[in-house]
Amino acid sequence: MEAAVALSGERLTPEVRDRMADGFRRIPDLVRRMAEEDAVSEEPGYDGTHGRYLSLVAVINGVPEDHDDDPAVYVWIADAMSAAAVAS
Repeated sequence: MEAAVALSGERLTPEVRDRMADGFRRIPDLVRRMAEEDAVSEEPGYDGTHGRYLSLVAVINGVPEDHDDDPAVYVWIADAMSAAAVAS
C-alpha cells in the first residue's frame, strides 16, 4: 500500500486505506459486469485465444500461469487492508 500511495503522492491515511480497500471490493462486481457485457456484445473482445496466449507465454518463460483473475483475490486484499487499519 505504501508503494501505491507513494506513486500517487498521497500520504497513507486511514481514509486513503479505506478508499483503496473499497476499490478492491468493487473489482469482482466490475469483472462480472464486464463478462456479462462481453457475452452479449457483437464486438470481438477478450476471448479464449487471449487465455491460450497467456498459457503459452507461461510455458515459454518456464513460470506457472498467473491466475489473478479470481475475484476472491481482490476481496482478500481489501480485507487485509482493513485489518491493517485496525491494527494500526
